[in-house]
Amino acid sequence: MGMLMDGQWSATDDKVVVAGAYRREQSTFDNAIADEVIHRMAGHSRRYILVASMSCPWSHRVLLVRAIKGLEDRIPMHVAGGNRIEGYGMHPAGPLRLDGATPLHVHQLYTESHPGFTGRVTVPLLWDDSNSLIVSNDSALIMRALDRID
Repeated sequence: MGMLMDGQWSATDDKVVVAGAYRREQSTFDNAIADEVIHRMAGHSRRYILVASMSCPWSHRVLLVRAIKGLEDRIPMHVAGGNRIEGYGMHPAGPLRLDGATPLHVHQLYTESHPGFTGRVTVPLLWDDSNSLIVSNDSALIMRALDRID
């Protein structure tokens, strides 16, 4: 599928299959989501955007928590999917914009957040639209953060 190498998309590099077997890597942005971020998510509608794919089971579980908690109005979603060219594509109708334009691929969010990033480009991810940063791409951490919002 490809990956980012020093901030550049590489279609030939991919560490997901090793010796013919699937190997799931650790999430890259897997630090605990800070209490102040959770507080801002609770009070600041639409600052944080959930990027998720309908074909990804890790996205599904985050979307379920978002729906059960009734957070659709506070945490908008931008759908990733479509043809797997340069990883996940970005649906043009979503709320996320970089320099006023819809990003074409999820890997653009990774390089916007961390310009020299090397690694796999995964969803779901929680995007801080005010600071153009990935808060987390760890589905369990995102679920726990959403669950703490009243």
